[in-house]
Amino acid sequence: MAPYPPCWLSAPHSAWISRPPASRWGASLADEVYCYVPSASQTEKEDSQREGVKLVVAPGPGSERERLLRRPPLPAGTKPDFIIGHGRITGHAALSLVADHFPNSQRIHFLHAAPGRIEWFTEQDVSKDAAETADAREQFELELAGAAQLLVAVGPRLQREYERLLHPRSRKVHAFVPGLSAVEPLDGPPRDVQILLPGRAEDATLKGLDIATRAVALASKSTQFVNEKLILLVRGAPARTGEQLRKDLYGASGSTAFDLRVKPYSANAEHILSDMQQSSLVLMPSRSEGFGLVGLEAISAGVPVLLSNRSGLAELINSLAPQDASHHVVQMHEEGDGMARKWAGEIVFILRDRSASFPRVRRCGVTCKTRFPGASRSRACSMN
Repeated sequence: MAPYPPCWLSAPHSAWISRPPASRWGASLADEVYCYVPSASQTEKEDSQREGVKLVVAPGPGSERERLLRRPPLPAGTKPDFIIGHGRITGHAALSLVADHFPNSQRIHFLHAAPGRIEWFTEQDVSKDAAETADAREQFELELAGAAQLLVAVGPRLQREYERLLHPRSRKVHAFVPGLSAVEPLDGPPRDVQILLPGRAEDATLKGLDIATRAVALASKSTQFVNEKLILLVRGAPARTGEQLRKDLYGASGSTAFDLRVKPYSANAEHILSDMQQSSLVLMPSRSEGFGLVGLEAISAGVPVLLSNRSGLAELINSLAPQDASHHVVQMHEEGDGMARKWAGEIVFILRDRSASFPRVRRCGVTCKTRFPGASRSRACSMN
């Protein structure tokens, strides 16, 4: 560690530009934190500045990947003590920045995904095989990890995954757990019942969109909802695919008894928070999820959430707030209608008495903050 407050340069994962827990963690430890991005709006620059993070836009023409390999236009004399890369998205950029421009910097590599877990559930090009893709991406992550001075996995689930993969190399992998956001929960839910399903819809099978839509279709048949239509808001359609996605999801659900609405994918923190605060429940039925940041944001906002037990966040809740876990974590042990019926039952239970469900999720958030000090700081996280 440098004898003076260190300078950090982060090449962030795309989803962390507008929701930057890692940058906040760096800002809490360093005198200067720069976030190297391919582009940034004035709003993003101002928001980051308030967090003590300065956005630096990559110069010149070329693709985003190419521009992030160039020397960043930092103030004269600035030499980062640490350079952070995120998975295969920007890990290569961090590696190149150290090798080509800042040879004395220490490189920190963040691990966001486990290819060996998730590639079986993602859409594959007809010329590719899921096993081959998983192996290639796993090997690339291990190559990026190899020369890094510090390895950090997001959450306990990914920590264990990479501890196993790197065991032959005797590498230590730290767990990084984002803190709860400093969001003031609203007094309660709106009168109309909306369920939010966020996530990149191009990974529909991985994110469990089929499970969610079928479960909401079954829940909508409950006598509780005879006189109203449940609203299911799917936030995450790729550009120009929303209309087709809506048709496909209605078809998969086997019902039009609920009001299905689709919005394009957005990494804008204000849009996501607004979606949550309009909702009575957030669903995260992923078949595999390294952590589940969106679920943590729902808890921060005081909105009830149902999480797949195959997520790092579910493991964290089981550990920190076991008395609350049964209200938020759904076991994923089967496929087909059995899985959908299980999720439908949990949905009906939460929506049957929203006046109890909202205080319950707030209690879960308070418990997590109490038992995990890192989660109680609005602008920091924890590593161990």
